[in-house]
Amino acid sequence: MDTQVRDNPGAESPLADLRTGPLSGIEPLLRSMGYDPAPVFSAAGIDPDDFRDVDHRIPYASAPHLLGQCAKITGADQFGLLLGQFFLLPQLGIPGLLATTASNVGAALHDIVHHFDLHDRGGVVTLNTFPRNTFLGYAITILDAEAIDQVYDLTITICCATLRSLCGPQWNPTRVELMRSQPKEPQLYKDYFRAPVVYNSTRNAVVFSNKWLDYPLATADEHYHKDFVTSARSLHHAMPNSVSLETRSALHSRMSQTDCNAAAIAALLGMGERTLHRRLQCEGTNFRKLLDETRRVSSWYYLRSTALPINSIATALGYGSTDAFDHAFKRWYGNSPKQWRDSARSSR
Repeated sequence: MDTQVRDNPGAESPLADLRTGPLSGIEPLLRSMGYDPAPVFSAAGIDPDDFRDVDHRIPYASAPHLLGQCAKITGADQFGLLLGQFFLLPQLGIPGLLATTASNVGAALHDIVHHFDLHDRGGVVTLNTFPRNTFLGYAITILDAEAIDQVYDLTITICCATLRSLCGPQWNPTRVELMRSQPKEPQLYKDYFRAPVVYNSTRNAVVFSNKWLDYPLATADEHYHKDFVTSARSLHHAMPNSVSLETRSALHSRMSQTDCNAAAIAALLGMGERTLHRRLQCEGTNFRKLLDETRRVSSWYYLRSTALPINSIATALGYGSTDAFDHAFKRWYGNSPKQWRDSARSSR
C-alpha cells in the first residue's frame, strides 16, 4: 500500500486554524433554506465579515461550532453535506491552485495532501493507495471539536466534489466511508455520492478506482504549477516543528498497520530511524510521545462519533489487545473506554 499524508498541528495547538474559503457557502445556503444568516452567526459568536475574504483565517474550533449552530437552527442534520456541494477547488487557496494546474489526478491529490496545512491546520488529509482502490480521506487532529458529524460530512463531501472537479461528472466513487452514525436521511447521502455509504467506519474516506489516478487534467499548466510549488515550499519552510507534523501525519495514516513503528515511519518520511529520533529530539518531542498523542485524539473521536465496538477501535488504533487499549485510555482520560462512551452519551 502507498500512503501519502501531511498532517497539521495536534491537540491543543495554537496553530490550529483554517482559511474560511470552503465555509463561504454558509450564507447563501442559509438563505436558500429560508434563514437569515445574521442570527445564526450571532448565536455562534462569529463575525460574518470574517467570511468575506476566503483567505481570512479563523481558529479551527470556530468552524465546527458554527456548523453545529447551523444544523441546530435549521434542523438540517445534513447541513455539512449540503454545504460541501458549494465547494470549488480554488477555495483551498494554494493547495487548490496546485491541484488545478497539476498534470493528472494523482499528482493533484498529492499536492493537496502535502500542502493542505497551508489551508487547514486542525485536520489531516490522507491518500492511501491499495492494489485496486484509492482512499481519499480526512480526520480531525485536535481534541474536543464540536459538531463532529457536520465536519465529517462537509470534508468528505469536499473530497468527493474535488474528485468530480478533477475527473469530470462521469466519475463516481466505489463507496464512501463515514466515521459517524447513520444520519436521519441516509438517502440524501447516497443520492449525492452516487455510491454506497458505509457508516460507523474506522475512517472517513471516498474510495475510488486506481484507474483515475492517471487521468490527465485539461487545466494542467507546468509553468504556473512550478510557481505555486515555489510559493508553497517557501511558506512551509517558515513553519515550526515540521518533522513533528509530518510524523503525526504518517502515524495517523498508518496507525492500524502492524509496521507502525519508528523505522517504518522514518522510511515513509525518507530518512533513517536515527535521523528521525534526532530531529524529533531537536523539536522537543519523541516518537513514542507522538504516537501516544495520535492514539489519544483518535480514540476520543471513535468513541464520540461512532458505534464501533471497543475491540474494533483498539485494532484501528494499532493495539494488540483490548486490554492494552483499556489501560492506555484510563491513563489518558481516567475512565475505561466503555465508561467514557456511556458518560458522553448520557450528557448529550
